[in-house]
Amino acid sequence: MRAIGLLEEDLVLEAQRPERLQVIRRRRWVALAACAALLMALPWLRMAPWLSGGAGSAQDSLQAEAGENREDAAEQTLEPFFADVAAGGFGFEGVLAYDAQELGGTGPWQEGQTTPQTLPVYRNQNDLLAEGAVQFGLDAQQMEQQLRALAAALGYEVDAVRIIPDAQQIAAYRQRLEQQGRDPDTDPNYEINTRPYSASAEAEGAEFEILTTGEFTVRLTEPLKLPQEYRLTQQSTLADAERTSLYLAGLYAEQLGTVNPQPQAQVTYSDSGEKKLTLAVRSGGTLERQLLEFGFGGLQFYLDETGNACTMFRLWGTQAVGEKMGDYPLISAEEAAALLAEGSCYTSVTEPFPGVEYLARTELVYREGTQAVAPYYRFWVELPALAQENGLRTFGAYYVPAVKAEYLIDPPLSQWKMGE
Repeated sequence: MRAIGLLEEDLVLEAQRPERLQVIRRRRWVALAACAALLMALPWLRMAPWLSGGAGSAQDSLQAEAGENREDAAEQTLEPFFADVAAGGFGFEGVLAYDAQELGGTGPWQEGQTTPQTLPVYRNQNDLLAEGAVQFGLDAQQMEQQLRALAAALGYEVDAVRIIPDAQQIAAYRQRLEQQGRDPDTDPNYEINTRPYSASAEAEGAEFEILTTGEFTVRLTEPLKLPQEYRLTQQSTLADAERTSLYLAGLYAEQLGTVNPQPQAQVTYSDSGEKKLTLAVRSGGTLERQLLEFGFGGLQFYLDETGNACTMFRLWGTQAVGEKMGDYPLISAEEAAALLAEGSCYTSVTEPFPGVEYLARTELVYREGTQAVAPYYRFWVELPALAQENGLRTFGAYYVPAVKAEYLIDPPLSQWKMGE
């Protein structure tokens, strides 16, 4: 919050680049999360450890060979951690759908599957933010190197690379501090607001941008026209979106390091009933890697308003995933559902809990907490009080830690009793 409060307005505006993406977008929040726009202007809040090449990062464990021996969970000395989940913004996390079946089925863990006995828990690389210290990922040189390498892998050759903030912006900010009677050489805001956070470049047919997090965006100035069978309309289904995602992945995924792409398309709706299709894939491989990319990473594609051409794609990193803390034993989905019924969960839903009979879908996901990035069960629960006249139904998200309670410093208290 110290960093957010001191950001200069011109740097925030420079970081925000509006996009007209009405056909394809990420899962929406029922009440727009105002914080999300600000976080987009604070790219250092999201880490991509395998792009920065940091030792002891999640990549070390996720890319370990399948035959590598693991310690038995019972023999490990596992550090207890805070299980609270990071706030997601104002309003509550929810989606609109006409039917629960539309909530999607592309997650790496499906209902009915056996829950793994253990899953890794990772230290949150952003935990220093609680003490006011801002973390950055790639520096200016690393951003430029990554941008040039990824653009070359896609077959593009770039010339000049622009680093933001540039020398002119830094000089203007220094002058502004001096006019306010503040010494830039000792003022902590100077380093925060002049640290490079973005690199961009152009090539024939495309524009490129990479953030200090490693998040890489390609905007096609010459959009890629889709074959007729892969174009999307308001009548397209989730299966159609998955098929188009895999088609586009076949063109770009391997070059960007997304191996054995698995579809994770989504379908949601606006209040007026306009269908929103999200096209994305994640890397195949171990369940741990797929779960992390399902929650934080992956390769996402954006179409134009007609659904006939791809105009942009973006490679996401795994945000705050840091050093592995160990493999923690899990509870089953059934045990988690029982805790949900008692109200032992985390949720941003402000409506009264309607009862477990309204449980529509269960997912296993990774979430970012103040101390750790850990697995949780996400329960999508229908909220009948928020049903709309046009037939759309609202589903709210409720989270129960998947790690056994003995390893949690603060297992969730009953939400229902708190509301009595």
